[in-house]
Amino acid sequence: MSTIPIIFNEKNVAHTVVGGQLCPVASAFLGAVVLNRGVRWNRAEFFAQLTTLGIAPIVSVERSAAAPDVTGLAERFPFVKFITPLECISVGEMINLGVAELDVMYVLVLWSDMRIDPQGMSQHIQDILRTNTHMCIAPQLCSSHSTVLPTQIVPALRKSDFFTQPTECTTNHTPTIYPYDFVGIYHRDRFIQCGGFDFTIANAYWQNLDFGLRSYLWGECIEVNTQIRLFYEALPPQEDASADSSYRIFYLKNLAPLLEKDRAFISGTQFFSFFRNSGLHLIEAYRLFRDAQKWVAVNRYRFKKTAARLVSEWEPR
Repeated sequence: MSTIPIIFNEKNVAHTVVGGQLCPVASAFLGAVVLNRGVRWNRAEFFAQLTTLGIAPIVSVERSAAAPDVTGLAERFPFVKFITPLECISVGEMINLGVAELDVMYVLVLWSDMRIDPQGMSQHIQDILRTNTHMCIAPQLCSSHSTVLPTQIVPALRKSDFFTQPTECTTNHTPTIYPYDFVGIYHRDRFIQCGGFDFTIANAYWQNLDFGLRSYLWGECIEVNTQIRLFYEALPPQEDASADSSYRIFYLKNLAPLLEKDRAFISGTQFFSFFRNSGLHLIEAYRLFRDAQKWVAVNRYRFKKTAARLVSEWEPR
């Protein structure tokens, strides 16, 4: 059996739930998954703002240890469901867990140390989503001093090396290879159909890039909408793009597949090159390679292009 997940939310994460009663303003249109960064900001004010903007229901995913303010917040905001995993999980797993709990068309994923520009969200969000054709809309992200951050991510190839370049996005409807810091408005059904985030990839950078690149290779698109703005209350996180063990899985799932007519595959002849560069023992490398071959075989008809073709066709704006 492949260790790479075939379906959405394949890993069963044990967790506790507090709150989450029916919300009188809830709709089937836009809900939220709030990721608790662990810093102590005024979460009561944060949830109140989401409610004022008509974003409900809300799922707050805590870290592996429950935050001390959960009980009080659940009493004050009974429509917010607080989920606490009983094990340490990745950011992508936190999102998968939250998305699985919601029954809405769109899910806003954001962090607890952010604030929303209420004008942009209230005036534009309904129109933006009703005319949306993309799987994910990434907002324009700004610092606490309102400086626009370089969060449009452009894919590039240098010889055979794949890498990304962050740029400042000031033009609306600009494509990005992934939603920076996982923040975005996701079309729930299409997110699930794309498999969500891969729990076998522990590094947040490669996990996010795996999701974004896979989405593009399967015919989806992620774009930045500058009418929707979110602000960090603290310094934005630093991404770790080092080629660690997570990169191996990312490479096999996204860069290794070849296309022949209407199907994707990983050729057995590619193993020796992978093994030489993997840093793994022969048996370990072969098992991971075979897992990836099986995963690509299951999804062979979903691939619309290769990563090299995607980069060559990318049109910076």
